This record gives sequence, C-alpha cells and structure tokens, in this order.
Amino acid sequence: MVKGDYARPDSVTLEGIRVEGIRLEDAPQELEDSLTLGVARIVLDDPGSAVPPQDDEALAEEWLDVMTLTELSLEHPEGTLASLASLDLDGDFEDGQGRLALEALAVDLDRLITLSPEEERTRLRMASNVLTDGSGQLYLDADFDARWEPEDEQTGRLFSDGELALRDALVMAIDLESLLALPEGAEVATLLADGTLLEEAALGAAGSSCASPSGGSSLGWRLWAPPWRGSARPSISSRRVPRPRASG
Repeated sequence: MVKGDYARPDSVTLEGIRVEGIRLEDAPQELEDSLTLGVARIVLDDPGSAVPPQDDEALAEEWLDVMTLTELSLEHPEGTLASLASLDLDGDFEDGQGRLALEALAVDLDRLITLSPEEERTRLRMASNVLTDGSGQLYLDADFDARWEPEDEQTGRLFSDGELALRDALVMAIDLESLLALPEGAEVATLLADGTLLEEAALGAAGSSCASPSGGSSLGWRLWAPPWRGSARPSISSRRVPRPRASG
C-alpha cells in the first residue's frame, strides 16, 4: 500500500512477506535452504520511491533507513528458530537524530546450536549459557537513541543512551557523551548511518581548539542481573570514564 505520490510516497506498507532460503554468514548451505523468513507488516517512512532499489546498499540506505516492522519469524522444518514482536528504526540522521528499538526478540539457541556444524557447538553452548543462564532460550529487548549536536563545521557532540535487557541474564544501560572532530569533508549523517562515526572521527583531544573546559568525552554504564537460581541478586556495578581536560 502506497500513501501519497507514487513517485515520491510518504510511506509504503508491505504485508504478508514470506521469503524461502535465507543467507546467514558462515551457515551451511543446507541450513540456509531450509529457512523461511516471515514478516507480518513493514511500514517504510519516506522511502524515496514506491519501487525498491535493486542494489542491496541502496535498498538499505534509501528504502529501509526509517521503518517499523511487526511480527517477524524465522522458521525451520523442526520449529521456530527466532521471532521478533516489533522493530522501530530511524536511521536517517539528516536531522541529527536516530533510534533503534527491539521488542521481544526470542531466539531458540538450543535448536540453532543443534543445527550448527559440530565443531562450532561447544563454543556456541558456552556463549548460550552466559546469555540465557543455561536455559538455551534468548529473550532480548533493546532501545537506543543517538543525537548529534554540532559545535562548528568540523566538531560536535555525540549523545547516545539506551538499555539492553536479556531476560534471565542481565540488563545493561549506556549513557554516552563524546566530543568528536569529523574528518575533513565528511558528513556526520553519512557516518552515523554507516555506523562508522566513532571509527572515522577523532576524539576532542586535550589542547585542540575544539576541546571544552569541561572535557571531551564521557561514558557511563550500569550493569545488573536479575535474581539467579538459588542465589541472591547481584549488586549493581557502575563505572564512569572521566572526561579529559583541555590543556592551556
């Protein structure tokens, strides 16, 4: 369903999507061929065109950068491997802001490990035990926001905060503020959309003209766990990285 002008729609809604044969990194071909992806509904906001681009990179950047997805499932003949209630993505950073929210992601790690190559199973089971407290069933919710506030043409502050919750394992909250200097000629919206801003930009260094008296960056996080079987609730731990002070 297309809302608005077909050549430049306000939104495009896709329903009842079903794709058989899903490519997964390092997965055996026989596993990929047996997978079916289903999505109940996707709403794309200002996708640029009612017709999706043929190029994968253009598809991600132009068509899927702002969307809402509901009821995704990944099915195997032996049962459901993963499901997701909803995903909200705002990857269009032209306004300096973005967001990613996942609601009720469920992954059957036990079944995935059974379907994995035998030489990978021990390593995967160790990771599964940490993430699921031994249940083999991963349940995850996440919500992260990012905001860029420019200070001049080449520098600005990146603010990011959010929370990731793994049921039966841990909850992690992140609060980031960082003063960054962009590479010459770089567009912050492009770097944010590519996920390469922290790799390409330089931290506001002490002594540079962009460093403020209060410092260049700070990172705060909180990590805690729900009650574990047969033990008391672990105490909350926290750490804050101090901001470097500008030199005179």
